[in-house]
Amino acid sequence: MPIIIGDGTSNTTISSTYIKVPKGNTASRPSNPTIGTLYYNTEKDGLENYTAQGWLKVSVKTPSVTSISGSIYSGNISTLSLSGSGFGAGSATINFVSGAVNANVTTTSLTDISATVLVPASIYGLGSGNTVNITLTNSDGVASGVTQKTSIGLPTGGTITTANGFYIHTFTSSNTFVVPTGFSANANYLVVAGGGSGGGSTGGGGGAGGLLSGYINITSQSYTITIGGGGPGTSQMTIGVNGTQTTAFGLTAVGGGGGAYTINSSGGSGGLSGGSGGGGTAYVAGFTSSGSGTSGQGNAGGV
Repeated sequence: MPIIIGDGTSNTTISSTYIKVPKGNTASRPSNPTIGTLYYNTEKDGLENYTAQGWLKVSVKTPSVTSISGSIYSGNISTLSLSGSGFGAGSATINFVSGAVNANVTTTSLTDISATVLVPASIYGLGSGNTVNITLTNSDGVASGVTQKTSIGLPTGGTITTANGFYIHTFTSSNTFVVPTGFSANANYLVVAGGGSGGGSTGGGGGAGGLLSGYINITSQSYTITIGGGGPGTSQMTIGVNGTQTTAFGLTAVGGGGGAYTINSSGGSGGLSGGSGGGGTAYVAGFTSSGSGTSGQGNAGGV
């Protein structure tokens, strides 16, 4: 026969094979518990013990954050991925502290060993170089130790716009692209040289500036960007002028070729070579040749 001990409202039953404690949801916890009172919380799916700190789960997991990947960028939202153990299930609270700023973010994107969270605006709005202390509190109400991250700045230079989550730096004049300390990323580049000018009289059109595109890994440093201009206009009696080269990231785009010209049935010149070659002229036989283009950057000019 089981032995029943209790206060008459929240009884505990003990037999030779089991101990049965009262159960229910959080709102139904004993109203006047004493330290050591046991209760099975059906909402939290766990046995609770009443302590001087209130109701705590019995044998709760202490979360441990072993690493945090991702970066905190100054002035821009980003995602951090936490790895470790004891994160629990359902939800967890990620606490960010930097100086006087203290922000909590609840995330449901987690397993017992991983969690992802968006950096709150109050943290990424602080600027670069700030130390941020990060802790995770699991659904049992137990917090991890502190992991630190330092906020970093974003690259500067050119006219900056955004599209589809990307930052676009456009340079139409020579300047410097600055990648701050701690920042690195794969970037897509598009480098275009100046176009050539057209030839005089009934001359051919100027060739387009050479074009290079691809991907490059950018790291903390200053990159000099030199923008090539178009070839200047010419008089009626002269061939077009090549555009000037554009250089960036150790790459050189070749200026476009100047266009051909003729002055009469006995004088003139074909188009010049360049990123894309300058066009020839069809006015006089013998001066119709066009300039060749640069492999990988452009094509030959037309006639």
